[in-house]
Amino acid sequence: THDTAKAAAHYAGCPVVIVPTIASTDAPCSALSVIYTDGGVFDRYLFLPASPNVVLVDTEIVSKAPARLLVSGMGDALATYFEARACQRSNATNCVGGKTTLAAMALARLCYDTLMADGRKAAVAAKAGACTKALENIVEANTYLSGIGFESGGLAGAHAIHNGLTAIPETHAFYHGEKVAFGTLVLLFAAAVVVFLLIAELTRGQWMLAGSAVVVLAFLLWLGNRLVHVAANQNKNPLG
Repeated sequence: THDTAKAAAHYAGCPVVIVPTIASTDAPCSALSVIYTDGGVFDRYLFLPASPNVVLVDTEIVSKAPARLLVSGMGDALATYFEARACQRSNATNCVGGKTTLAAMALARLCYDTLMADGRKAAVAAKAGACTKALENIVEANTYLSGIGFESGGLAGAHAIHNGLTAIPETHAFYHGEKVAFGTLVLLFAAAVVVFLLIAELTRGQWMLAGSAVVVLAFLLWLGNRLVHVAANQNKNPLG
């Protein structure tokens, strides 16, 4: 995998060239490798001194890969903007030890806007094995905008939830981006609940506190069932 190649090159002290044949994650451009245990459970991040020396993507080859992989990459890329925004608002440090800058937020926002503009069209193209402009835009978003965006913007709840899910064997059949997408939805819903609880506290509406707990539980149960349903049918319909 990309992360294995980057880590091996780091320890060998040699350059590394990444040639992705799929666009299922933002790993190709990033200066880190994710380390897992032999059982597939997240262990730690290995932060590298630099991004790969060259990243070369042939979008014609990527377009012939299973559509589910491209859609999974969109799920990974979807987290970039929302996690960067969370880091910016909380003044958290990013993956390189700095703060979220205006440039980082611009990259993250462009990643999100590209997904919204071309994601559905790219998924249809991937299902047909066609290399279209929309598909090329999504490959750039999944691979470059998200990879540089998450490093510069920072990681937050979406990837933390993904990392926790790897400890559950039943989730190993799901791709990285599918679990990150679930984490993004939980992150956004949790943020909305915080606002709701703040309003409840300010208005002293205790009934709202009880009601919000019920809503959170019901939503997460529904979302979990929906994730399983979508993943089960992904090979038939990349749009879920």
